[in-house]
Amino acid sequence: MSEYVVKALSLEEFLSRHPMPLATLSRLLGVSEDAARSWSCGRRNPLPQILTHLATLDEKLRENPELREQIVRIRQNSEDWNRNIPYLKQFV
Repeated sequence: MSEYVVKALSLEEFLSRHPMPLATLSRLLGVSEDAARSWSCGRRNPLPQILTHLATLDEKLRENPELREQIVRIRQNSEDWNRNIPYLKQFV
């Protein structure tokens, strides 16, 4: 019998490793900013699938420092983000 191990990462742990605005994180996860804000303040808990997605995203960002730099660099300009989101989504 094989065991399937699901990785999960808390929102706090992810943001401590990869500081970014909640708007950027919500776009990467495909959720609303309100949802991310609710998770960050503790009003709601993210679904297990979101925690797994955070772990996968963490892994991708650690493996690809150029991608991480690009996210950090463009996070301040929403026009740049919107222009680059199709490119970035292929990695996450």
